[in-house]
Amino acid sequence: MTPSQYLDRYHNLAYTLDDDSTGVAHLSRYQSGDFGPCWNARGPILQGIARDLNHQPGYSHVSAWALPASFTIEDATLTQMGVLRAFMGKASPDELADVIWLAHRYGLIANPAHPRPPPTRTVEQYVTDFLGLDCNAFVGNYYGLNPETEIPTYQRSARRRTASEVSSGDIVVPTVVINGRRVGEHIALTEGFQGDVLTMVEWGQEGQRHHISRHRVRTQIDEQGWLYYDYVSLETRHRDMPGRKYFHAPPRTPVHRGYDLLRPE
Repeated sequence: MTPSQYLDRYHNLAYTLDDDSTGVAHLSRYQSGDFGPCWNARGPILQGIARDLNHQPGYSHVSAWALPASFTIEDATLTQMGVLRAFMGKASPDELADVIWLAHRYGLIANPAHPRPPPTRTVEQYVTDFLGLDCNAFVGNYYGLNPETEIPTYQRSARRRTASEVSSGDIVVPTVVINGRRVGEHIALTEGFQGDVLTMVEWGQEGQRHHISRHRVRTQIDEQGWLYYDYVSLETRHRDMPGRKYFHAPPRTPVHRGYDLLRPE
């Protein structure tokens, strides 16, 4: 699966509700650090899970705040961390779909079979209000790694030394020089070069821009493995989706900004 295909799994998030109806939600939130209402929204989900488990054989006195590491509801096997990650901006598409199912099951998404006092939301409203993703999680989940892996960890991966080595799925770490040290400020994936155009796939914040962008860059990588760029944006998509950050924002500063192109081994 290419990075852009994986990205579309978030933007077009397939789900199944508790009544077996299906649909597609549109995830767009950039969520990192201060989780605010997103983190608070986990409470009713955890409480619903505890109620479910306490009605099952083999469970007793399960607390919403001390759930088993893994558990089964109906025929679905879930994990405590998978549920929590959905409210931390760290979940995979499958984990997000699980939380949508749980929210419908417990009436947090409008469900005539499980009515509860307002406010209840549609699927789209619930996703917009409480679920999101950050850049590390997008890359980590793509590779099946811990989605909380920090950017410096990726920078210890195998570094590309020439533009011809860059291929789909390589990691892109946009960097900036601070006090003489080059520091990773964001993380993304690439689908490689076409000529001197690098296609990047990311999850971020800021403005009415999409997470797939194409940039004309200097294809000569220097002896340290750094690729500098000159901020020529050739294409953006899905302009109607808010809530993203693009690492090419400060224009024309090639001396101080660059890409570190990597591949986990």
